[in-house]
Amino acid sequence: MSVSYTEINEILSRWAANDPPIEDFTVENVLSTLNISNDRYEDVLRFLMNKEGFELVPLKMLLCPENHKGKTFHLNDPINEEEIYDCWCGEEDYYNPDNVVLVFNFTDDFKSDALKKKMNIRRPMKVG
Repeated sequence: MSVSYTEINEILSRWAANDPPIEDFTVENVLSTLNISNDRYEDVLRFLMNKEGFELVPLKMLLCPENHKGKTFHLNDPINEEEIYDCWCGEEDYYNPDNVVLVFNFTDDFKSDALKKKMNIRRPMKVG
């Protein structure tokens, strides 16, 4: 199955316009939502990474051993183990480099633009 970048852009706009916006989503979330095969992971990853700073903010997220979402760090920043707090499930000091996942959030500008676009679509056009 080919990748429809238009569909990816549409889903990103919908997610950014949610109240609250979808955050900490993964390439797998995009693939699953659009029913795209996992063998297109690299293509979608490159597409999303090209939006860095304009629409998306790539982050690395720590997962506790129970796979609960933890603290996020900017992609190029080192993980400061002193900033890691215990997970709500009771796991303590759970940093493990193997439990880091790439996630994306939206830039403030993109969220604002997506919300404006959503509001304009809902608002009926005035005639005359």
